[in-house]
Amino acid sequence: MSDLNILIQNIKNDDKLSKKELIEKFHPLICKLSNQLDKKDTYNDLVICLLETAKSMPYIKEEAKIIKYIHTSLKNGYYRSFKKKYKYIYQCCELVEMSYSINHYQDSIDKQIIDKEIMKKGCELLTQRQKEIIYLEYYYEFTVNEISRMLGISRQAVYKHKVKGLNILRNFLEFN
Repeated sequence: MSDLNILIQNIKNDDKLSKKELIEKFHPLICKLSNQLDKKDTYNDLVICLLETAKSMPYIKEEAKIIKYIHTSLKNGYYRSFKKKYKYIYQCCELVEMSYSINHYQDSIDKQIIDKEIMKKGCELLTQRQKEIIYLEYYYEFTVNEISRMLGISRQAVYKHKVKGLNILRNFLEFN
C-alpha cells in the first residue's frame, strides 16, 4: 500500500493530520487553479473538493493513478467554481460593454474594433449560448475543449454555436 493510499484511508477514518498532509501535498496545484479565479473563495472550494474526493475515492493501487484521479477531480472543482463565480456572465451580454478585436471565421473580415452600439444590436441577435461561447473564447481566451467541459456540452456543439454566432455577427456587421 502506497503512502498516498494510507493517507486517503486515514482521511476516510476522519484523521485531521492526514487531511492537513493531503492538503499540503496538493497545495501547489490548488494554488495554481485558484490563482486563475478569486484566490480565497476558489482555494477554499478546491480544498473542500480535495477532501470530498479523498473520502469518496475508490481504492486505487498505483500512486500515479491516485494523483491523476485527484488532479482530475480538482480540475472539475475548478470548473464548478468558475461557473459559480461567473454565473452572471451567462445572464447578460457583457460583450456589449467593451470594444475588442474578433477574428472572423472563414477569412471573412480581418480584425476590427467593434463599435459598442453596433455590437449591442448584434448581440441581441445571438442566443444566450452563442453569447456565452463567443465571450469565453474571445474575451477569456478559453479553448473549445475547456469551454465544452465548463458548459457540459460536446466540443462539436461549442464549435457549432461559435460558428453560427460569428456568422450572425459577420452578416450583421456587413449590413451595418
